[in-house]
Amino acid sequence: MNLRLVALAIVTSLTFASSVASAEEIEWRLQDVAFADGGTATGSFVYDTEDGTVSDLNITLAASGPYPAETFTTRTGPFNGIATLFTVTQSGSSPGEPFFYLDLADGDFSSEDEELPLDQIFAGSCNGTMCTNYQTERVGLPGGTISRVPLEEQPEPIPTMSEWAMILLGLTLAGGAALAIQRKRLQA
Repeated sequence: MNLRLVALAIVTSLTFASSVASAEEIEWRLQDVAFADGGTATGSFVYDTEDGTVSDLNITLAASGPYPAETFTTRTGPFNGIATLFTVTQSGSSPGEPFFYLDLADGDFSSEDEELPLDQIFAGSCNGTMCTNYQTERVGLPGGTISRVPLEEQPEPIPTMSEWAMILLGLTLAGGAALAIQRKRLQA
């Protein structure tokens, strides 16, 4: 009887000690981003409102005129919880590497708004390390925005147990195994 009561208490504590692994992340998609040369930019990125970082970055510039198609996956420019702009490159920030720059006209990436207008958009190539100097080759047209991906399209957070719940579960399993072994020895 006491063993059942202890087991019930452990299961209850594990249930209440579990948590959901979820950061405050917002996925943004580029909408209607066009360049004066006729090219377009599409893609998305995820902004973490807790630490101001960008992940899952994937922005593609369509080929147009003399400019080949480019895909950008690495953030190199300024970006923090208040910043409204960033620069992205293909793999790092070495001289000659293509880059894409966007700057919000209003608000910031942690905004609750469904859509934010873009102020400046341009692309070109890096002239210096960390892409601090660059040559602009493609200038964006007004009217581009970024749109928040609706929550129903974002995946559900995965429930997990906290560290202490895992420790309690491990100790409970080890204790149960020790009791089972001891009972077997006593019966033999």
